[in-house]
Amino acid sequence: MEHEVPASEKTDEQLITAFRDGDHLAFVTVAERYRSEVYTWARRIVCNHHAAEDVVQETLLAVFRASHTYDPTRPFGVWLRTIAINCARARLKKDQKLSVMVELPEPEVEVDSLGALIQAEEIAFVRAATWNLDPHSREALRLRYLNGLTHDAVAARLGVTTGSASGTICRARKKLRQHLARASGLGGV
Repeated sequence: MEHEVPASEKTDEQLITAFRDGDHLAFVTVAERYRSEVYTWARRIVCNHHAAEDVVQETLLAVFRASHTYDPTRPFGVWLRTIAINCARARLKKDQKLSVMVELPEPEVEVDSLGALIQAEEIAFVRAATWNLDPHSREALRLRYLNGLTHDAVAARLGVTTGSASGTICRARKKLRQHLARASGLGGV
């Protein structure tokens, strides 16, 4: 009598082969085994909890659909990671297209003086410079400075720790200052 090896003890390669042979529970086992790892890979790229969760789902769906292309003589983890990274990059590109840049309010000043004109130009200059930041940093700055949220509130909105949010805001401000200095011809700050 043959002893059936529990799915939890099978290798990834054995599970994918079993899935391709019709064992759908084998896919569930692989998905559960890698869900948190795929989330970590995705989160590093998309920098957002909800987007990373979406990437996990997209990755698992892609693996489900493309399982017939997997070569079981090669490590499954490498194949899965490649799919996860591609899904995360596609999501990031999609989000960048959809994301509206930090929406600084249009200047509500009467352009009847030289000072007001300069102020309007400076706001436009800063607005354009924020496009050089990644979407996560732009969002952190928008929440902190335009919405007036505390670092704790920014962290809650972004789904990260307060320390992470504070670091993101600090790095984003530094990058923005550097870009503004270069663009204005003042060199690095």
